[in-house]
Formats: sequence, C-alpha cells, structure tokens
Amino acid sequence: MSEDADRPRAGGEIAGAARGLTRLIRFDPQWYEGFDFSAGGFVRSFGAALAGLPFAIIMGAILFRSAGVSQEVLTRGLAATGVGYAVNAVGFPLLAALIARPVGVTQGYVALIVVLNWAGLFLTMLLAAGSLAVLVGAGPLFGLVSLLQIALKVFVVWRAAKETLTGELGVTVLMVVLFVALDFGSDYLGLMLAAPS
Repeated sequence: MSEDADRPRAGGEIAGAARGLTRLIRFDPQWYEGFDFSAGGFVRSFGAALAGLPFAIIMGAILFRSAGVSQEVLTRGLAATGVGYAVNAVGFPLLAALIARPVGVTQGYVALIVVLNWAGLFLTMLLAAGSLAVLVGAGPLFGLVSLLQIALKVFVVWRAAKETLTGELGVTVLMVVLFVALDFGSDYLGLMLAAPS
C-alpha cells in the first residue's frame, strides 16, 4: 500500500477529532478513537493548531474594529493576537515536553498534545463565531461565549491530562495550571505588544 493510502484524509481526521473531543467532554470511554496518536497524527495536530490562527485573527479584527481603534492600533493588535496565539500553540507543547520526564508522563505526552492541539482549533473557532455577536450589537453575548470558552478550555485540559497521563491528581492539576498560566501569559504578551509606544 502506498504512503498516501495510509495517510488519513483531512476531512475524516477533522471529523474524527471533533467526535473524539465531544466524547472526551462527555466522559465517553471511547473518546480516543477519534484521534490519531501516531507520529504522523502528532505532526498533523500542529497543523490543526495552526489552522486556528486565522480564526483568532478574524476575532481580533472584529473586536478591535468594533472598539473603533485607529488603523495603527488595529495592525499592532492583530500582530499581537497572532504572536500571542503562536506562543500559546507552541509554548505549551514545549513546556509539557520539558516537564514530562521529571514528572514521569512521557508515555502520554503525545496523546495529550494531539488532543489539545485539536481542541485549540475547535475552541478558537467557537470564540471567533461568538465574536460575530459584537457585529450585531450583542457584545454581552460575546462575553458569555468567552467565559464559556475559557471554562471549556480548562475542562478539556483537565480531562485530556487525566485521561492521557497518569490520572494522578497532582500531574493533572500541574498541567492545567501550566496551560492556564501560559494562556494568560500569552494574552498579556499580546496586550503589551499591542499597546502604543
């Protein structure tokens, strides 16, 4: 069989990951069937993380424009959004890789990152869709979607860490704390970069 025949089709992998993530959230023990934890699946999951970047930029453009900012602030804000997103998308896998061996979770590292990379795409899409509420004057609805997305992101990190790593509470909490700290840190970095000189 050719190498191309062994590679999953993009649409099937996206649908599978969405199904797997939904099952993970619902505590379905078959959640893992939706993800490809092979070396190729691991690499492709970074493509999923990268695919979330345009959604983050679109959301940033909607929010900055609705705030009536100048073109300079818009440009800086969108650049900062991109930098913050990239720091978060690459930073957590690197940070988790650095601590995986010392805390004894190298076995589940690949699965954790695959799940979180796909979750990042879907949760960014959710937030971008919620930002459309700002365009129709329903800003409070976007605030509600933002809170829902943050809560769902923390829940997904907790579930993914618990299922893919040791299942020990300490390791799970450590991964959630690191993820949240990096998430807020990358947002803060983005705000600092967007601030006028």
